[in-house]
Amino acid sequence: MIRLLFTLFAVIIMAGCNDGQKFSIPNFKNIKDAKITVLSEPEEVLPFSLFMNVSDSLITLVGELDGKLFHTYDRKTGKLLGQYVDRGQGPDDMIYPGRFIRNKSGITVQDLYTRVIKRFDKDWKCVSSEFLDFGKMEKNAPRDIIFMPDGKLFVLVFIQSFMPLGMQIKDGDRYGEVYSDFPVKVEYQESPGYSYERIIQISPDGKKMVAVSAEGLIFETFDIDNLQIKLKALQFYYPFEMEKPNGTGLSADGYKKTLGYDKFNIKGIGAMTSTDNRIISVYNDSYDISGFKDITVWDWDAKPLRRYHTDKEIMAIALSPDNPDEIYALGKDKGGEVELLLINCPGLLN
Repeated sequence: MIRLLFTLFAVIIMAGCNDGQKFSIPNFKNIKDAKITVLSEPEEVLPFSLFMNVSDSLITLVGELDGKLFHTYDRKTGKLLGQYVDRGQGPDDMIYPGRFIRNKSGITVQDLYTRVIKRFDKDWKCVSSEFLDFGKMEKNAPRDIIFMPDGKLFVLVFIQSFMPLGMQIKDGDRYGEVYSDFPVKVEYQESPGYSYERIIQISPDGKKMVAVSAEGLIFETFDIDNLQIKLKALQFYYPFEMEKPNGTGLSADGYKKTLGYDKFNIKGIGAMTSTDNRIISVYNDSYDISGFKDITVWDWDAKPLRRYHTDKEIMAIALSPDNPDEIYALGKDKGGEVELLLINCPGLLN
C-alpha cells in the first residue's frame, strides 16, 4: 500500500541467486481495463494513508489530517463523516498508528511509537491499552506486528542485532518457531546493502499467508498450522538488478552516503488484500516508483490469474463487503491529489 514502517523491511546483502532459481515474467492470461469511480469531492483533502478498512456502511482511513489520526467516510457517497483520535500521549491519544482492525465493537490498533495496543469503542473512547510484552520473544526483539483474524499476533522479529527479519506467531504466552529462511541468499553483515521487503498479507481464515518482495518480484506463500509457519509455494518473477554503487561521498555531518546505483530494481507489488482463495494486489512491473497502478489477482500457489489496468496511482485497497467485483482504494490523480476510489474489476474473485 511511500512504504513506511508499516511495510515490513529487511536489509540484506545479495550474495547471488540460489541454485535452481529461474525467473519468468508473470503471464496474466486475462487482462482487462478496470472502471473507476471517484467518490471524494474534487476539493476535498484526504489523509495520505497506507491502510483502509471497509465495513457495510463506512470506509475508515488512518493518517494524520487536521490534527486527527482516523477518518471515516460514507461507503456509498464518499462523504466525510468524522475525524477521531488526537496525536499525543493522553489516554485517548496515539502518536503513530499502524495496522488496525475494525469490528462491531470498535477498533484495535498498534501505536508503532510506544508499542502499545489500544482498543477504541464505537464512540472512539479508548477502553484499554496493552503494552506489547513479548516475554520469550525478547531474544528476537520484535519489530512489527499484524493482528491475525483468529486473535493471534504475527510478529516480525530480529534474528540478530540487525536485519534481515524473521517471522513468528504469538498466541498469549505460546510462541511458534521463528521462520528465518529467505528466498535469496544473504550474508549477515552489519553494513549498508540491498533491501529486501516482505509485504505481508494473511488470509481471512488465518490459515494462509503471502509474503511478496517489493523490489523485483519474489512471491512466497505459506500455510499457518496453529503457531507454525510452513512454506507452501515460491515463485521467482523479477530478479534483483541493483549493482554496485557508482560512487560515494560524504554528507554534511561527515557520514558516507551512496550517490547512486548502476541499476535499480523493477518495482513489483504495493498494497495487498486477500480472500481465502485469492490474493489481490496493486501491481507495477516497471522501474517507476509511481507506477503502482494496476490490480492483479493471484492464487495461493503464487500463480498469476488476472490483471486490470487503471490510470491512477494506488496506495491502499480493501475489498467491497458485498460486491465481489469491487475494490475500494485510496489513490492519486495525475496532479498528485489524493482521492477515494471505487474500482470495478469484472470477474475479480473468479
